[in-house]
Amino acid sequence: MKVCTKCGEDQPKSNYYKHKDGVDGLRPSCKSCIAVAGKKYYDENREDCLRRTADWHKRNPEKTRAIQERYRVNNPESYSNKWIKRRTIKRALKYDFTPQLSKEIRGAMGRVCVLSGRDDTHLDHFIPMGIGHGGTYEGNLILLSSNLNLSKGHRNPFEWAETLSEEYRENFDKLVEYLAELNGLTVKDYREFVFWCFENKREVSEITEENKDSLNLWLRTREVA
Repeated sequence: MKVCTKCGEDQPKSNYYKHKDGVDGLRPSCKSCIAVAGKKYYDENREDCLRRTADWHKRNPEKTRAIQERYRVNNPESYSNKWIKRRTIKRALKYDFTPQLSKEIRGAMGRVCVLSGRDDTHLDHFIPMGIGHGGTYEGNLILLSSNLNLSKGHRNPFEWAETLSEEYRENFDKLVEYLAELNGLTVKDYREFVFWCFENKREVSEITEENKDSLNLWLRTREVA
């Protein structure tokens, strides 16, 4: 046990960081107190901290790449989620996603491809963002194996499904039922919605806060019609 010099609490030595100059080889204050002090300093000196961090990365590109690679390897799901977020925001589309939702989606699909059952999966946007519709939210995300994800690309998923084997087609039909339910639509209406997205492709410059939700936009279009 060791008494923290900051909070005065007697704590297990595992609650302290190692330090070669410490009397017992440990820092005098506990990890929690160091974290609180660090956050306070950052909040009070945020711009300076960000500048120093950016300068360090510029001076140490190889170390930076090594850090990023370790993070990618050790946190594949978090890395993937951050990449998806950047892509979605860049395309100005709907983003309603969290790491917890990512885990729930993967869990609901058994962490395997919804069509082939393989475990080399990627989170795929059923309606590809490249056409200016869809986005990153529960009702537009599925798990596909790497080869099927590559095969699907930016194609209309219903037209792409016509090229699949009979076994995959049966699983695709079940997938469509699942997505239609998540979006509050019948299978027929969901198919119509997806085809509408492909018939009305958009550039990023055409997307605003009022029309970024493709499903709501399509529903409003139907009401006008």
